[in-house]
Amino acid sequence: MIKILDNFPDDVLAMECIGKVTADDYRDGLIPEVTARLKKHKSLRALCLIGEGFKGYAPGAAWSDFTFGVSHWNQFSRMPDEGALSNIRRAGALPGQALIGGIWRQSSNT
Repeated sequence: MIKILDNFPDDVLAMECIGKVTADDYRDGLIPEVTARLKKHKSLRALCLIGEGFKGYAPGAAWSDFTFGVSHWNQFSRMPDEGALSNIRRAGALPGQALIGGIWRQSSNT
């Protein structure tokens, strides 16, 4: 599941990945959210929190992320990474880096 997080500026798309991320999460949640925000802003900054309960991406979700990310590659600017560097490096190997400018892996150690 991809949960859109509140209390961020409108041009910051903050989300948390919990459990298994599916293509439906992109189709029904993330893509409409990004599309609506891009109507109001020339570009977005994105932050993805990888929750402790994250189980990975279903194959369809990885493909949805790749295709959407490639089609919008120039509409996302980088956002500073948060958290421990070792966790960021591990999280960077996840699908989603095409779409997500900054990735923070939530850990009980941070």
